Amino acid sequence: MTLTVEKPAELVQHVGKELGPSDWMTVDQAIEEYLRMARTVFKSPSFPRRVLRLGSRTVFDGKALAGCLHGTVAQYLHDPDALLFETSDPQCRVAVLAATSAYADTSPHVFRNDLATPPFKIIDAALATSAMAGLFPAVSLGHPPIQFIDAGIAGYNNPTEVALYQAHSIWPNRDTIILSLGTGTQKIVDTTGRNHWGQFADLSQKLIESCEHVHDRLFRSQHPLSYFRFSVDRGLEEVGVKEWKEAGDDGRLAGITSAYLRKAEIDRHLNYCVQVVNSGGHTPGEWNLSLDF
Repeated sequence: MTLTVEKPAELVQHVGKELGPSDWMTVDQAIEEYLRMARTVFKSPSFPRRVLRLGSRTVFDGKALAGCLHGTVAQYLHDPDALLFETSDPQCRVAVLAATSAYADTSPHVFRNDLATPPFKIIDAALATSAMAGLFPAVSLGHPPIQFIDAGIAGYNNPTEVALYQAHSIWPNRDTIILSLGTGTQKIVDTTGRNHWGQFADLSQKLIESCEHVHDRLFRSQHPLSYFRFSVDRGLEEVGVKEWKEAGDDGRLAGITSAYLRKAEIDRHLNYCVQVVNSGGHTPGEWNLSLDF
């Protein structure tokens, strides 16, 4: 069973994410733009790595990222300064997360395309959510200025719970189908015998970046046919955000992902998801799924 969708907005009504396409880019275009930006932005560190240990700068050039984002927005919207706000009732609502640098251990700031104020640009939200600690510089936005960083440092690498809350606040009386797409399951966080302060720092970072706690809570709390998560379980553990070459000519990322989707368990789960989405959002009791694949 198949579900053909060219643009994400044709399928979903609410997207919670850190960076990605809205209703003006196809999936293929979004992938191509990401690879194009990665070749430029992650090409080489902006300074010798030894300087990073002094805590004075970031590994990659924030200006290069801003330039790429300007080009992408200009190409697809013909206005590099286009606002994130589209309309009070857009075809697909978008929620982009970032943490406040001065108070990171609280709920993240949510940039939304259905709220006219504050009037942030698309590139503003993109830079704020991409400001990964140590990799890209923090971004100051607004009047008076507030400094934002990637929400992953505050434990929101998996933004699904925030997206669900936002969806319920917009449509309180509607059933919700959650489709969560991961970037690969990380290795288990093993603390056995690791009590050195340097190891503790590394473990703390891995715990913060883990998406498994959110997945486990949603799996327990949601109806089995209203929550679907797909994340490659083997092979992508060591692929970092800057390892764009892994998606190069040898097709390693695509090969591993394709093999994951061919697994019988995942294939069946994916077919369930397609049928539920095709059902038009009926309540769980009304879903009549065919098990003949």
